[in-house]
Amino acid sequence: MQHEKPELMDLGLQSMHAMTVILKDFPQLATDFYKFMYSQILRETLAVMIDYRHVSGFKMQAMILHELLTAVNDDKIINPM
Repeated sequence: MQHEKPELMDLGLQSMHAMTVILKDFPQLATDFYKFMYSQILRETLAVMIDYRHVSGFKMQAMILHELLTAVNDDKIINPM
């Protein structure tokens, strides 16, 4: 998601958002995936949200953050922390 070229940043954000949305339909896969990747995805998302060079992607970053927080709150997905 962190990239100097806006078109690559947008592609990374769109891909991450699509993946978080798809994972909602597969709770066991989401649980397994988030056990290993949740903290890293959360850290990277928060890092780009506070980086002024990535302000153009703020809306998509917020959507990804929302999906991550929803996944933890979802009863079907085990807390990845």
